Amino acid sequence: TKEQLTNQVETFSANPKYKFSIADSVLKQIIKSEIKNIILDWYKQKSEAEDQKTLRKLNKQAKTGLKRSDKFLSANSKKAEEKMLFIYEGDSAGRGVRAARNPQTQAAYFMRGVVPNSLNMSPVQIMGNDIFNDLISIIGLSFGEPLNVKKLNYGKIVISTDADIDGDRICALLLLFFKHWPELFEHNIICRSITPIIIAKKGNISKKYYTINDFKKDESKLKNYMIKYVKGLSGLDNEETKETMKNPIFMFFEYDKTADIMFTKWFGNNSNIRKTLMRS
Repeated sequence: TKEQLTNQVETFSANPKYKFSIADSVLKQIIKSEIKNIILDWYKQKSEAEDQKTLRKLNKQAKTGLKRSDKFLSANSKKAEEKMLFIYEGDSAGRGVRAARNPQTQAAYFMRGVVPNSLNMSPVQIMGNDIFNDLISIIGLSFGEPLNVKKLNYGKIVISTDADIDGDRICALLLLFFKHWPELFEHNIICRSITPIIIAKKGNISKKYYTINDFKKDESKLKNYMIKYVKGLSGLDNEETKETMKNPIFMFFEYDKTADIMFTKWFGNNSNIRKTLMRS
């Protein structure tokens, strides 16, 4: 038809001996001609229009419910600015949070380990991921619309991952996701919860260390102390978890051109750059 070229080449002629073909020289001329760009521009505009339509539908769906509602603990306060959303790697990492948190101001969402690399994902693809979709819905974000931080559901978004290489990677992947909304960084909304990796106890005395270097400086003074090496957030007992929730330590992030460069190096398609970074 004139709208779509759907006929098979074999049907171009009733004569079975006739074979339709196009010379290479003609194909090269077509490729070089303006018609190629016209078709590509038309296709791009059509794809963008379809994506926007799908995105509006997904944004609307995200506001109606969560994909993994059983993994979310809400906070009861009506003051959004005083509420914090803690994002955990999974159920084990957030063990004890239910009893330790302040239900008025501290909400929690339990992911499922490593989230996807969203560097080259379109908004539609991001919205298609259950975890990303839930976070967008819980926080009050949306694609294709101006972000008003005063209308968000939380004043702080706290990345609560283990203090190890895997935790660092998951944290970076979440930062990569949140970079779609630079205003979150500009208003100091995105941060990471810093938890101890070593706890030294003697009687009622408890000393927490957040880096190996700090522990090494004090190690000679810790005679008769019980040394506990914390393997991830699940290694904290109920009292220690309660302490981290009651007196949290936050590390805030800035988003700038350097961050964009590093995101591309770490999560781009060029694996050789990553290998060089890991060796350095």
